Amino acid sequence: MFMHEHSTEKTFLSLLWLVVPIVLSILVICVTAGYCIYRRAIERAYRAQWDDYDYGCDVPEIQEWE
Repeated sequence: MFMHEHSTEKTFLSLLWLVVPIVLSILVICVTAGYCIYRRAIERAYRAQWDDYDYGCDVPEIQEWE
């Protein structure tokens, strides 16, 4: 019975060394993807905000002096 518990613990530790890197890599991929989506959303919001401030929105067009 004692050997069986030791064998189970050894199997658990070997599986732990296999599962932990996989879980960490999935976590890194998810965080990276989330950060990229966040940055893209911020950039799109920034561009959408400043596209409203072109010359057609109550801002007189700059005319060159002749």
